[in-house]
Amino acid sequence: MDKTNNYIDTDIIDCHSHFLSNMDDGSKSISESISMLEETKRQKIKFLTSTSHFYPNDESPESFKERRDKSIEELKKALKERNITDIPTVYAGSEVYYYDGIGSSKRIKECLIEGTNYLLLEMPFSIWSKIEYEEVLLLIQNFNITPIIAHINRYFNFGNLKYIKKLQKEGCLLQLNSEYFIDPKTEKKAIKLVKKGLVDLIGSDMHNTTKRPQTLGQTIKIINDKCGKEYINNLEYNTKKVYGNAKVILE
Repeated sequence: MDKTNNYIDTDIIDCHSHFLSNMDDGSKSISESISMLEETKRQKIKFLTSTSHFYPNDESPESFKERRDKSIEELKKALKERNITDIPTVYAGSEVYYYDGIGSSKRIKECLIEGTNYLLLEMPFSIWSKIEYEEVLLLIQNFNITPIIAHINRYFNFGNLKYIKKLQKEGCLLQLNSEYFIDPKTEKKAIKLVKKGLVDLIGSDMHNTTKRPQTLGQTIKIINDKCGKEYINNLEYNTKKVYGNAKVILE
């Protein structure tokens, strides 16, 4: 974890994180969740989205939301008991794993970032075809849902960049993970994607305080230093567009 305090104050929202406890492979305790919130605030990230994994083959959207609401209430209680008030503003969403028929499933609306028509969508870790591409577009056509394609960097090795670009042209947003900026092996590639306009949103995808911690503050500084303020402004504009009417669940 970067221990420096050389962070930049922006309104960029961390649109991808797993800090709610006992929801998925993210935080394993309320104490860890609080530490993740505090580290996010320390890095001058003022806004954060809970996007716990939702696997449609394992549970219903209703069950997922019930578990999420319970986890949020437990966290609120713990924060109050510990008299912790200096935390980021938090929004609630999910990271939905793609499935056949998602473009015709009305229930998918239960998984949107609350108060918006945006959906963080995790695509298959395999070679995509026209089938997956058209299925995602159905979310736009049938329900006016704007998919946010999660961590696009993880699909490159499968040769899916062609479909990623096509989805963006059709109105989807592309989200890139902090890890792609932080890793010296991929930092130049990440900067290139930003400058080419292939990064609409960024997210930490933090899962814990150890192996997959909050690094978005460091990423914002890299973008500012290597790309320039105009790209920071673009990211701020995109997040404000997505979260304009989003429901605040914790602040």
